[in-house]
Amino acid sequence: MFYKVLCNLRDLNPDVIPRSTSNTTDRFNPKIYHMLPLPVKSVRQNFDPNSEISSMMETFRQMVNHCIRIGLENNCSTLKRLSSLAYRTLQDYDIMSYYKMTAISQACGRLSQMKRDIKKGRNPKSPFVQKPYLVSCYGFKINGILLSFPVRNREFANILLNDHLIRILSDQSITPRSFTITPQSLSISIAKDVESIQTEFTIGVDRNLRNVTFGNGKEIIQVNTSEMLKIKENYSHVRSTCTRNDHRIRKKVYGKLGRRQTG
Repeated sequence: MFYKVLCNLRDLNPDVIPRSTSNTTDRFNPKIYHMLPLPVKSVRQNFDPNSEISSMMETFRQMVNHCIRIGLENNCSTLKRLSSLAYRTLQDYDIMSYYKMTAISQACGRLSQMKRDIKKGRNPKSPFVQKPYLVSCYGFKINGILLSFPVRNREFANILLNDHLIRILSDQSITPRSFTITPQSLSISIAKDVESIQTEFTIGVDRNLRNVTFGNGKEIIQVNTSEMLKIKENYSHVRSTCTRNDHRIRKKVYGKLGRRQTG
């Protein structure tokens, strides 16, 4: 098991970021910053959709299941191929194209999860959606205390946000990414811009049963822990020889030996 704590890529591999030959300050490769993920979370409030939004949710559920059936028939779970196979077949659904693309993406995620479960030997769940819901990352806006999203061309539905969501979304460093509507709730996925930490050195730790190795690009230290393994095995053997048919005494002895074994 290998852990990297606050890694400086130059210490790990000097070829990644060449050392500056001038007096200017060394900097990280800007490409690395684009690889850093933004912190993403979801904020939620209770919501009771009206009949128009409920109809959109049911249509969206049907579209997702339709795309899942096409993916199963063609053994496809990639977004690009499923889009080419399913997009034209969604023209009969009376809903904006924003939601058709999102439905295809949702179907891909469910098909990919089913394939991962099968690959890992787990019993896969049915990928089909049972309850209506609506997801989109296109065309919506946060207008002060309202969430506005398109329902038809140049027509929007507005949802009044509660004080909790208004307070969170008022932060200028937060960017709304998508929204999800269920029969009971409204959730808004948000991302926050954070400053990247410029680290100064590398510490690597490799833990094994008989040794622990740690160090950086300049020095590596290995600590022998084989004696700890022998002590643990000895206490396990001692515990196995306790055959007294008394649960109270056996529990007391096991507790004492267990503390010594893990201490």
